Amino acid sequence: MMSEEIELITKFYTAFQNKDAATMASFYHPDASFQDEVFTLKGQDICHMWAMLCARGKDMTMSFR
Repeated sequence: MMSEEIELITKFYTAFQNKDAATMASFYHPDASFQDEVFTLKGQDICHMWAMLCARGKDMTMSFR
């Protein structure tokens, strides 16, 4: 049986694999913050980032294990 954390991560990356930005965004708290080498974002801007990446990443593929 999967732990809740592993199940959540699996659902998130499955949505990423399917370029489903709405599902990805649903995992974020409204006050969440996100930072990587390119973005420093808070709240709804995180959802907009995923939507932009999924829409523009036509050749983008995702795999995870």
